[in-house]
Amino acid sequence: MCICSERSDPDWRHRRRQAGVYTSIAWVAGNFFSEGVLSVGAALSTLDPAIVHFFERDAVAFQIVDPMEGDSVRRDTPVRIRESSGRC
Repeated sequence: MCICSERSDPDWRHRRRQAGVYTSIAWVAGNFFSEGVLSVGAALSTLDPAIVHFFERDAVAFQIVDPMEGDSVRRDTPVRIRESSGRC
């Protein structure tokens, strides 16, 4: 999956920005990801000219835990178990 943040305001298009700290925020629905470890990469690039200034794979990782309450992704789904005949 890729979540991109792009500054496309016409007042800033094709204009050089000054050095500084810039912040972008991406909001994701609370039950969007399944349970497990999620690794996030970070990159910065320009479109014109097309240059990737940096790409840091696995810059951050975090553990997602599904409490199976309320609007849990897994919900209260019944599980059926049947005996195996020994054949796949």
